[in-house]
Amino acid sequence: MPESIEKSLQNFDKKLDDFIKSSNEEATTNARLGRENKSKLESLNSEAEELREKVSEIEQKMASRSTDTPEYQTMGQELTKSADYEGFVGGKASKMTYEAKNTLLGTGDTVAPDRQSTIISGASRTLRVTSTMPNLPTSSNAVEYTRENVVTLNAAEVAEGGALPETSITYELISAPVRSVGHWIKLSKEVIEDAPALAAHVDSRLIYGAQLRLDYQVLNGDGTGNNLGGLALSGHHTVFTPTADEKAIASVRRAMGQVENSEYMPSAVYMNSSDVVALDLETGGDEHYLAGNPRLVVSASVWGLPVVKTNAVASGKFFVGAFDLATAINMRKGVAVEMSESDDDNFTKNLVTVRATLRAALSNYRPAAVAYGSLTA
Repeated sequence: MPESIEKSLQNFDKKLDDFIKSSNEEATTNARLGRENKSKLESLNSEAEELREKVSEIEQKMASRSTDTPEYQTMGQELTKSADYEGFVGGKASKMTYEAKNTLLGTGDTVAPDRQSTIISGASRTLRVTSTMPNLPTSSNAVEYTRENVVTLNAAEVAEGGALPETSITYELISAPVRSVGHWIKLSKEVIEDAPALAAHVDSRLIYGAQLRLDYQVLNGDGTGNNLGGLALSGHHTVFTPTADEKAIASVRRAMGQVENSEYMPSAVYMNSSDVVALDLETGGDEHYLAGNPRLVVSASVWGLPVVKTNAVASGKFFVGAFDLATAINMRKGVAVEMSESDDDNFTKNLVTVRATLRAALSNYRPAAVAYGSLTA
């Protein structure tokens, strides 16, 4: 029952109680019903009649609602009861088109499937390579910086009045071109208008795909064509060579030492996921895990450094470096999602092209601060 009617009934009950109490008091005192209470009684009777009519109307509507629920019909039943079908079989039309209005779908006569609104995503890699590097904006199509080339520091002690030795430093100008990374997909306008969850899912997948490719290029770009010059490119790192019969965990420590000998402090290790598993499961002579107690391992680390697990690193290879000093991601434009009907024959086919693009460059400031090589000989 509506809240307004229920409240009116409650107010009426209170008025009636007050009237009865007042009438009893007056009857006890005067032995008669006064004019004032008589007027109140007439008013209450009128109000009670209005409430009875409203309650009766509500009960009728509720009864009709329960009996007017449409009976489920199959699509075939709907078709045979349609006006188009009757006209066709009656000879009034030579053809017919019927659009089924029944939206119940299922394997039984009345059971509809439970359609979930969420989209189930496939595998997604955690993008962490670029997050370990400084992110510096740029407004140009190339980033230029001056880098020390050959440094020979000859500071020495000299006698009073003696000549100071000369230090030799040469420089080189480095240019890192901004490259575009992106991809696209076509969707029907109906999907964009009628399935916003699916459209949003596509957008997020396109953004992720562009970021995934940038992660790969930062490590493996060969510098030719439209590729970035990644850290694995010759000249962008110092080569690490493993020692024969040395365990992978020992190679990582020696590579760290190689970077430290260049006067840089390593900040992270990049490794393939399968190699991280192998490193975690390495055991010593008494079968203890070299990585430590598995129950105490909260996040991947080795020799005190965080390990970035990424399949962008080739299996059997690894990077150790002071990535906070050695490199920088120069973003010309972050990932942008755009839609257009003005592509190919989109307009006539009611399609929309959705694309995601970014523009970035990789600055490689200090090759000596990054060691790259194989884990084992």
